[in-house]
Amino acid sequence: MLPAFFSSLLVQAGALALSLYSGFTNRRQFFWWMLALIAAALATTTLVILSIDRDAPIFSGPLSGLYAALYLVVSVGVFALVIQLRQLNAGAGGIAADMLTQLSGILDASPIPFVITRLADAHIVYVNAAACRLFAASREQMLGADIGRFFPDQEGFEGRLTVARQHESYAHQDVTYVTLTGQTLHARSSGTKLTIDNQDHMLSSIIDVSTEKQAEADLKDSEGKFSALFYQSIVGIQIFKPDGEIEAVNPAFEQLWGIKFDEIRDYNILKDPQIRAIDGDDIDKLFAGQELIDFPTITYEMSFPEQKPSISRTISPRAFSIRNERGDITQIVVMHLDITERAKAEEQLKQAQKMEAFGQLTGGIAHDFNNLLAVILGNLDLAADQRRDDADLARLLEPAIRASERGAELVQQLLAFSRRQPLQPQPIKLQENILDMIGILQRTLGEDIEIGTKFSDGGAECMADPAQLESALLNLAVNARHAMPQNGKLTIETAEVWLDEHYAATRFEVTPGPYLMLAVSDTGIGMPPDVAARAFDPFFTTKGNSGTGLGLSMVYGFAKQSGGHVAIYSEDGHGTTVRLYLPKASHEVQLPRPETGDISAAVAGTKLLVVEDDDDVRDLTETLLKSLACHPVLASSGAEALAMLGQSGPFDVLLTDVVLPGGLSGVDIARQAERLQPGIKVMFMSGYTENAVIHHGKLDEGVILLQKPFRRADMAQKLTEALT
Repeated sequence: MLPAFFSSLLVQAGALALSLYSGFTNRRQFFWWMLALIAAALATTTLVILSIDRDAPIFSGPLSGLYAALYLVVSVGVFALVIQLRQLNAGAGGIAADMLTQLSGILDASPIPFVITRLADAHIVYVNAAACRLFAASREQMLGADIGRFFPDQEGFEGRLTVARQHESYAHQDVTYVTLTGQTLHARSSGTKLTIDNQDHMLSSIIDVSTEKQAEADLKDSEGKFSALFYQSIVGIQIFKPDGEIEAVNPAFEQLWGIKFDEIRDYNILKDPQIRAIDGDDIDKLFAGQELIDFPTITYEMSFPEQKPSISRTISPRAFSIRNERGDITQIVVMHLDITERAKAEEQLKQAQKMEAFGQLTGGIAHDFNNLLAVILGNLDLAADQRRDDADLARLLEPAIRASERGAELVQQLLAFSRRQPLQPQPIKLQENILDMIGILQRTLGEDIEIGTKFSDGGAECMADPAQLESALLNLAVNARHAMPQNGKLTIETAEVWLDEHYAATRFEVTPGPYLMLAVSDTGIGMPPDVAARAFDPFFTTKGNSGTGLGLSMVYGFAKQSGGHVAIYSEDGHGTTVRLYLPKASHEVQLPRPETGDISAAVAGTKLLVVEDDDDVRDLTETLLKSLACHPVLASSGAEALAMLGQSGPFDVLLTDVVLPGGLSGVDIARQAERLQPGIKVMFMSGYTENAVIHHGKLDEGVILLQKPFRRADMAQKLTEALT
């Protein structure tokens, strides 16, 4: 016989479970008060359990107080019952039939589904009410039925039945059933073998975990989609823990900032002073629970460990929080949309608009002032002519006339910048004009400055006003002289070039097509980036009171009015190159457009170590090399390049900038590379012209130099040259 108190406990618990379903209509039972005492003890305790019955929502979430007390009593009681049954079953003859009747009364009160199956023929001899609800069947439909009908996989069922016959018990097995209505049911089952009337039976508890399985499947699907988004997104993504510590970054983030996750594993966004200074309030709101935050566009400088230069990017950040089922924040996701190129394009547009506004303003003033000067200078000439014999008056008129003439020259410069100066363009042989001016240029520059030339235009002609071209070249030479106060070398070069669509797309008012390039390079002090950015602005000068700030502005206006383009390249301490692009004369045989077909066959598969400190140039180089089916490995400094030579080699080609920060030049890296990896091919790249770089002592004769700005065809040509 089962202990009376034990039986009573389970019956009372089952009755109270039914009372809970009906809304606690009977609260006068002794058992109710007993549970109330247990509930008081559990008032501050929360039990989180799985759903065990589709129709018993009180067991589908966190439980506390009375609910927790009921669950503990019922669950502990049921499992104690199983232990008691196993002890009784161990006796002679097992459990008698009358005990099964008593057992049925106890199990019927349980919210946990129970089934007793005769192992000999797999027929069901007992089901409780919870099991009937679970299988969507009546007791009559289930009793005597083959339990195999509730298994969708008959072969799997036969295997389970064989195992059950051979073992005394099983625990927490995942089983798939099918209800009488055809619904698939995922369950977790435990069982113990009983001997009833000398026949083996299996008492099985069946807990419905379909919701859990579906949640797992949904979670897996969600995680799969998030993983695909995370790893394949072109947007940089960071994931943070609730305390601000970084948890993960995606490949796009690593590529955007040129850093690996291991290098920032200790980063905490809440402790980043730069972020807090930019938008600390929004960061605090995000980690405090605000769902979605669109941060303002920021320019952020990512600092790295020693020997690795920082990287600056303009990004449009967006962030949101991920919460668990209880509403607690588990992760913070921050997305970095890189808008650096867009910001630069906007800045170029602003610069073009500013120059246009300057031009309109100065053009209007210059036009009116020119009229005034014409009157003044004309009358001064008349006065001087009429009073030739008056020496005192002549002494007064001469400085006034000279000042008026200088004013007229200034007006011409203003008109040139504003593109309002009348031009008389005609076909010009650039090489001949430059050679004719060498004498004037040498006298202007002085004996301390050497002039060198290199002509690669094949005697081609450009369309320009000869007088204004000479004035532009003279202005460039004078500007270079001020950058070389002691001594130095001025290099003048010409070449036929093709400015392609990619080059034109990133610069305003540039039309793709054939041009003649006139480049003037010096070995002077160079310009820092902020000065180079304003070099063409009118009235901007670094010469103090000795300069007007109109020399390069006039060159800019002349280039634009001629339908051409001007670009400046300078590095602080390393000289300057100004390139003037003028349209090629239409009657000339046009320069063949570079091949746009498949030019990658000869260089495909080449592994290169690319060393470039400028982020944009490094990114462009990587893109062009990948388009040629090459395999570039990037370094932003000499120290990083030397480390990669030892870690990521061997390399077929070293492609390095000539001038690099940090004490190691491109030449130094090339020497180390040839020592560490004999036979490696070396290519240099520079914004200076080849002639200027070599003859200024930076490179030796015969080196392969890729001149910035370069195109895909240029890269392929130089790389082919290096490999052959």
